[in-house]
Amino acid sequence: MIKIPAGDIVEGHVVLYGPTEAAYHIGVDCVTLNRWRRDGWLQGFPFGRGYVYTHRQLQDALVARGRDRIDAHVFEEDISRGR
Repeated sequence: MIKIPAGDIVEGHVVLYGPTEAAYHIGVDCVTLNRWRRDGWLQGFPFGRGYVYTHRQLQDALVARGRDRIDAHVFEEDISRGR
C-alpha cells in the first residue's frame, strides 16, 4: 500500500504519474527522471518494479533543480480527464 501525504491530494483525488508521464510533464527524459530519483533530487513511491510520482514530488524536484514551477494547467487537464 502506498501512503500518500495529505498535501498531495488535489480536490479529493490522488494523481499518480508513471515515469514516462512524469518525465513528459516536467520536460525531461526518462533517463534524467531516474537519475534525479537515484541522486535524491526527486522522491517517488515504489510501485511494482518501478516508481510513481505525485504532482508535489515533481514540483519539488523542479524547484530543487532551480527551475520554474510546473504549468498548473497540464495537471488540471489530467485531473478533469480522470487521469
